Amino acid sequence: MRLLFLSGLLFQRGTRKGSAMVTLHSSLPSAGQPQFSSSASGYPRARDVVIPLDRIDFSYARSSGPGGQNVNKLNTKAEIRFHVNSADWLPVAVRSRLQQYQSNKISKDGELIITSQEHRTQAKNKDDCLDKLKEMIAEAYVEPKDRQMWEGIGEKGKQQRREEKRKRGAVKTSRQPTRDDFD
Repeated sequence: MRLLFLSGLLFQRGTRKGSAMVTLHSSLPSAGQPQFSSSASGYPRARDVVIPLDRIDFSYARSSGPGGQNVNKLNTKAEIRFHVNSADWLPVAVRSRLQQYQSNKISKDGELIITSQEHRTQAKNKDDCLDKLKEMIAEAYVEPKDRQMWEGIGEKGKQQRREEKRKRGAVKTSRQPTRDDFD
């Protein structure tokens, strides 16, 4: 995937499942601004998140598991690393939620590490890593709702519960045998 900057417009070019994909952005994204075209909900979809590739470290290693010579000879496992706190292309709130949600994938140095070894080629594993990162960032853009817990049962609920208890008690007393039944 490449980013092209032409006369004030930023083009993102790449291929996805055989068809060409071109995204047009009005200008280069600045720090702290959302870098996506807004969806109906106002939050990005994973495919709308733009990741500056020059700020991410890529490394490759040998994949594990079955595969014969392909696994033994080629470095197909892809790994992405970037320091979350210094990612100025993400808003501060998104960075903090990303650290909170993906805490098990962040090293002691504060680097988010994403790996992929699903595919047989280095390029597909790299794209898979980028897709995983886009999903994580899109999830972190969504602000959690403030939930307010109820304290106790409301008055209407208490009245309904008492009425149900009265009805159930009346049914049970009507089923009990009376003294006249034994004489």
